[in-house]
Amino acid sequence: NYPYRLVLIDNGSGKEIKSYLKNLKTNSDIDITLISNTENLGWIRGINIGLKEAKSDYICFLNNDIEVSDGWLGRLIDVVNLDRSIGIVNPSWEKPKKGSAGTYTELDYCRGFCMLIKKEVINRIGGLDEIFGMGYYDDWDFSLRAIKSGFRCVRANRVNVIHHKEKSFSLIFDKSEWNELFERNKKIFYKKWGKPLKFFWIFDLKSSKEEITELEGLLKRSLKRQHKIKLFTDKKIGTEINHSNFKKVIIPGIFLNIFALAAIFNDKRKKPDKKYNIIYTNSKNIFNRLNYPDFRGKYKVYFDNFKNGFSERFTNLINKDFEKPLEAEVL
Repeated sequence: NYPYRLVLIDNGSGKEIKSYLKNLKTNSDIDITLISNTENLGWIRGINIGLKEAKSDYICFLNNDIEVSDGWLGRLIDVVNLDRSIGIVNPSWEKPKKGSAGTYTELDYCRGFCMLIKKEVINRIGGLDEIFGMGYYDDWDFSLRAIKSGFRCVRANRVNVIHHKEKSFSLIFDKSEWNELFERNKKIFYKKWGKPLKFFWIFDLKSSKEEITELEGLLKRSLKRQHKIKLFTDKKIGTEINHSNFKKVIIPGIFLNIFALAAIFNDKRKKPDKKYNIIYTNSKNIFNRLNYPDFRGKYKVYFDNFKNGFSERFTNLINKDFEKPLEAEVL
């Protein structure tokens, strides 16, 4: 239900696919530009070649292994225009989760399977970085460059697109080759940007409204810097923050430590790349418990009583840029 032009990138397909695409261009009522490469140049170079043909105010990157829903394009454009700061929009790629209310959720980065992008984002930051070769981590890198340029990445919660993952890559690479490509690009990405930090915040807040407002500001800045935060507290805080990297658990004071410790105990059994790595708390009980043998050395732990407001150490910790990874001491 929205006017569009389709730019098809044929990355060295076989005769049957080439014939199908030529017939589609010739016999379809759709405005189609067909670009035929003699070899498979990969997702990234293919997209960048297609970008040279893109003249519209909005550009959508699409994998060839997706199924779109009725009205998807117009609704993505509606979302990207809700706020000038929104630069890139993903549709939902899974069934909406409980708590993902609202028109959109802010993301750490947009996934490349289907990204609607304002042309001004492309004009400002360019296309995909070809250092990532055939693909992987290019979408995260692209999103971070957009965020650094002042744009936001969001997911449209009421627009669904089905993604049949890895359909093309599984035809090109075997599992070992796929793993090698993935690990190669992960190293390139982390060398360029650093690793995001994952925080448990456990706060028994006896704060004024002003201090809670200040903490919410710090929280927003942390999320903008790609930090992942799970907050356990006894106060309502961050009620207006809807971000994929933020989870909050509000527990009455008497049960706060119990629930927080249970969550940490469950987390420490996860694989290293899935675990949280820093705990910041103003609870002496939590801090002491984390020095027991079953927790000691598993996390980087900070204690702060916040007697005179939020300490400089705390604000410096969460204001660290994503591209400058933090090394903390276990206290």
